[in-house]
Amino acid sequence: MQPSRVEEIRFSGCRRDTRRLTWAQRLLWNDTQWLKPEDHFYNQALQFKIPERHSTQDILDALGALVQRHEALRTRFTVSDGGEPMQEVTAEGALSVEILSPGSADVDAVAREWLDIHHDISFNFPEEWPTRAAVVEVDGSPNRVLFVISHITIDGVGERILEDEFHRIVAEGAESAARRGAAYQPLDRAAYEATREGIRQSESTLGYWETALRATPARMFSYRRREPAQPRYVNVSMNSEAISESLNILAGRYRVTNPAVLAAATAAVLSSVTGNSNVLLKTVSNNRFVEDFSNMVGIALGNSLMAVPIGHRGFTEVIRDVGNTAIDTIMNAQCDPVELYERVARRNHERGVYTDLFEAFINDRRYLKRPGAGTGLSGAELRKLAEKSTVYVNGSWERKNATFFLDAGPNVPGGDDIFHIMADTAFLSTVEIKQLLRGLEALLITAVDREVRCAELPDIIGLPRPERGDGWKLIDQCWVDMEEASEVLRQVTGSTDAALFAVDSGAGEELVAYVRSGDPRATPESIHRSFVAALEDHPSVSAPGRYVICRSAPELPAADEAAWMRQPVIHAGTGRTGR
Repeated sequence: MQPSRVEEIRFSGCRRDTRRLTWAQRLLWNDTQWLKPEDHFYNQALQFKIPERHSTQDILDALGALVQRHEALRTRFTVSDGGEPMQEVTAEGALSVEILSPGSADVDAVAREWLDIHHDISFNFPEEWPTRAAVVEVDGSPNRVLFVISHITIDGVGERILEDEFHRIVAEGAESAARRGAAYQPLDRAAYEATREGIRQSESTLGYWETALRATPARMFSYRRREPAQPRYVNVSMNSEAISESLNILAGRYRVTNPAVLAAATAAVLSSVTGNSNVLLKTVSNNRFVEDFSNMVGIALGNSLMAVPIGHRGFTEVIRDVGNTAIDTIMNAQCDPVELYERVARRNHERGVYTDLFEAFINDRRYLKRPGAGTGLSGAELRKLAEKSTVYVNGSWERKNATFFLDAGPNVPGGDDIFHIMADTAFLSTVEIKQLLRGLEALLITAVDREVRCAELPDIIGLPRPERGDGWKLIDQCWVDMEEASEVLRQVTGSTDAALFAVDSGAGEELVAYVRSGDPRATPESIHRSFVAALEDHPSVSAPGRYVICRSAPELPAADEAAWMRQPVIHAGTGRTGR
């Protein structure tokens, strides 16, 4: 519905400054830029009920105090002449607030309509503030306040802080709130991140990421793609009290956090359906354990990595391992994302891979849910409870920047946990995504009853491991389709006289490429650069560890390595820096 009027809340006397985005802001800036023009997906929609006995002016004054106190709500996002995204906090200005007077219309429906409309409109930066607001009146009195806020500006915990402070300001009055000292602001965080201490913290986290990347495959979904659905990315949701109860029981039994059990189960399921012994999970930390962040209205979240060895271990061992490493994971979620991607690119070049950091992603919005006391339910009772579970498709998109994304948490504060898996149907069909959720539930229930060996996972989950025939090799933890890798070699060299072999290097098998090139400028370094650049679209391919450029080729180029070894060599080397 159209607003009955528009009010302006003004702010003034505030500081003015422009700085680089914080690390957290830059993460979401990158995500929204990638998803354009559908970046409204990341918008955050909120509504707060208003207690009786307050006027609309009281609420507008409270909103004014909020905007005055919290710079995040009145920050413009700009781009410098050099292409660097910046945050610009202005000293004065005004935020428009729509007043909705639905009359006899359903108030809940009117609120939902306004939130849906404004959620689905991308923010127009830098012309627009990152905050849209409305007040819904009933019989001339305010009933609730509505917000749509850019995710670059605020995260889930920041939303709860915003709600708590809004209600506090309404209760005590805007003038009293204005006298309180300003909270920690994103500009303060940006200043810290540019200090020596901030740079050291980023460096420490980057070192942790490099260790995790070395311990895991570069790609999890390294098997033949299928014809995807339309739209390609499908989200399936599951309401399962049995999962929630099983997580509580196992967390209490092994004295780990509830999310640690869910992460362990997710890693185990992924190991089984992808055929990888080690799993790399990208995680989200809210970072609110940092004292400065504890009451900041803004975005503080960060990503971290969890390297989980599965192999033929027992599931109990996996749970304990994840529980023991959970603190390290949480503590290493703050770093400069620009430097991170530069480091990953350099490591990709040296390892000869393309690492997709969004390939397997888990976001447990239940945060550090502590071990539950447990209900004492048996496996049989949990299986009976699982009969009530529901699984349903809950959205689909043509573009997403994750192959597998597990999200857990309530849809509304205090609601029941809902478990979602969004996946690329080129690797997991909608039927398989549904079965993955059922399989996750079955694994957790079975683990309540008895020890589960990871070798049993395909039978428990109800999905087989990928079939890889003789034409596949496991090189440096990465599954390689030799036929596809050979085709990439021919494409990047522009030569049909090329062959790829897996040879024993003494420390395991490595790939050796032989090529007759008609280009006198071709070197191992130039071929390697081109090969690595092509890997993003080839999840089942890794670059050779060694390149041999020959003056001539055998009569049958793919015959055997011995025939190539008899050819005169022009250049040979790894193609890596200094080698």
